[in-house]
Amino acid sequence: MSAWTMETPLEILQRVWGYTHFRGVQEEAIHSILSKRDVLVLMATGGGKSLCYCIPPLVTQKLALVISPLISLMEDQVLALQQKGIRATFLGSAQPNKDAFANACRGEYQLLYCTPERAVKFTKEDARRLDVSMIAIDESHCISEWGHDFRPEYAQLGALRAIFENVPVMALTATATVDTQKQIVQRLDMKTPIALQTTFDRPNLTYKVVDKPANRLQALHALIAPQMPTIIYVPTTKEVDAISTSLCRSGIPSVAYHSKLELSARSEAHRAFICDKVFVMVATLGYGMGIDKPDVRTVIHWGPPKSKEAYYQQSGRAGRDGQPSQCIMFACRADWTMVGNIIGSGPESAVANAGLQNMRRYAECDDECRRRMLLLHFGEHPAWTQCNMCDNCTTRKTAAADADKRDVTSTAKRLLFAVQETRGYFGLTVPINLIRGKVADKHSWLQASPAFNSETSVLADDLKAIGQQLMTLGMLHEVRRERPGGAGGYIAVMLTDYGREVLDDDECRIDAKLRQPEAAQCAAPSCDETSGPLLQKLKALRLVLAKGDAVFKVASNSTLECIARQCPRSKDDLRNVKGIGPYKAKAFGDAILECVQLHLDSESPDSPLLTREALLEARKTIAHRRSVAPYMIMSEGLMQQVVDRSPSTFEQLSAMVPEILSRELWSALEQVSTTSTPTE
Repeated sequence: MSAWTMETPLEILQRVWGYTHFRGVQEEAIHSILSKRDVLVLMATGGGKSLCYCIPPLVTQKLALVISPLISLMEDQVLALQQKGIRATFLGSAQPNKDAFANACRGEYQLLYCTPERAVKFTKEDARRLDVSMIAIDESHCISEWGHDFRPEYAQLGALRAIFENVPVMALTATATVDTQKQIVQRLDMKTPIALQTTFDRPNLTYKVVDKPANRLQALHALIAPQMPTIIYVPTTKEVDAISTSLCRSGIPSVAYHSKLELSARSEAHRAFICDKVFVMVATLGYGMGIDKPDVRTVIHWGPPKSKEAYYQQSGRAGRDGQPSQCIMFACRADWTMVGNIIGSGPESAVANAGLQNMRRYAECDDECRRRMLLLHFGEHPAWTQCNMCDNCTTRKTAAADADKRDVTSTAKRLLFAVQETRGYFGLTVPINLIRGKVADKHSWLQASPAFNSETSVLADDLKAIGQQLMTLGMLHEVRRERPGGAGGYIAVMLTDYGREVLDDDECRIDAKLRQPEAAQCAAPSCDETSGPLLQKLKALRLVLAKGDAVFKVASNSTLECIARQCPRSKDDLRNVKGIGPYKAKAFGDAILECVQLHLDSESPDSPLLTREALLEARKTIAHRRSVAPYMIMSEGLMQQVVDRSPSTFEQLSAMVPEILSRELWSALEQVSTTSTPTE
């Protein structure tokens, strides 16, 4: 049996990754798996899930088996780990080393990646030879047929418990509803797992939905900023090719990615994008999980995805490094019809169609915060009602929107009560008929309910609108029910815990707009033009100061722009900035002023060689030398950490970055400094 290293998880984090502290639930997840407890980790994209399973094998000095959905994703993850000196490999058809499995059995690796299709082929003899310390199942939402990425092989992974006996399992995902979480635990046969969850909120992302304008391709071209990594998701392979060709003809280099391309062409396109050889990827929706690139600045959906889970996962490719990024969805009526036709209308399509309708409610809603709607879908109930960053919060005319609404509290509560009375076995139609006194003979038992015949004056269409609003607000949610005798499934509606709280709250008010939402404006969104270096640093600082809460509570975008222009040097100066009162100056002033001062110091003629621009160039040089993507060399967070601390000697730098990188980085920085110094 291998002896544990003398290093703690935190010491390994600092030595190998260069970070000074863990984030969120990372440390608790690591210690739980080291204690041989099963762990379910629910963490937003960009939250650092991979550290939860990469550090334990470095502590135990025993192999970790990591099950990941796509070969391209595994290749990137293995390559990134190898840049940090971690011994990792993968099993699969793309593996050139035919001895990889035998080498793993000899203990030559610390992490072994494989697809679920390969994992289900392991035998007890394989388990004995590998002697793994833990099994990590990434993207574990694929286990559930409720999940948007359901994979049959994932559903078979529970059999690994009998093969790898007494080996703890860590399941990780960023997109699991409450129902999906239950299926993950059940199907993986997890033993009293510790469930660790961070917020699903991605405060650095802005969300926007617009109708497809008449000049469609011109509007799309206008959104693509030079040197800014962008993913454009397109529903069909034909459109992928057409849009990619159009961009290239317009002088915007792009690559296409879809299933009809040869594997070599897909791999080449993927590699060109993650290595910054091109900055625009046009892909079908299946590309969502296959990319580990952290610095994607814009994700565009040229047509709607099939569910909120899919949208959250795909839009979540943006801004994984924590930097401000945008998510824009274009849609028109024909798109919804097309996606509905792809799904089909049979009983087996009931779940998928319910997901599509839920997605459509999100897209066509123009009077609720989009960020809040996504969080409510995943069971989070933020205290705030507006993020002041999505299109609905920033562009709507509040007075006009409120004027369209009516107080429907009484009717809404009767509908909530009717849903409760029907015990979650029906869709919205039966509860609506119940309160209108129109229950069919086969449901005559409901006539004894106190809710019967309580809302005869309200139109059925208005009641449907109220029901849709209650789902948008997270008071009702849809669940799958099975018909007797295995006749297929159907979608029913149930109260959420939040809905029960509202039903019992005598002071709660519910407003709804009892008319069809108007189409969104056909104006193409524009990229942020105030993207100076100091503003970007202030936005990054705002994310830290918000501590997972809404970022506008720290400072609005306009306030940060004022700070970036005025560069206040004291708290008195800061208090004169519009949007910074005495409270914010006291709570956040020191951090903001330090950020401004560090920026001014780095911009001065006597600044040390280590600026952000120099680091970016040095990282690019090293990545080119190693033939890997720049982000694999040094993350955005680590770069910002180094820039903020401004080391001026090799000794100072080597104390901040992984030891495997320090000497090569210092040499590259000296080279950048030499080439950027003007000659006489």
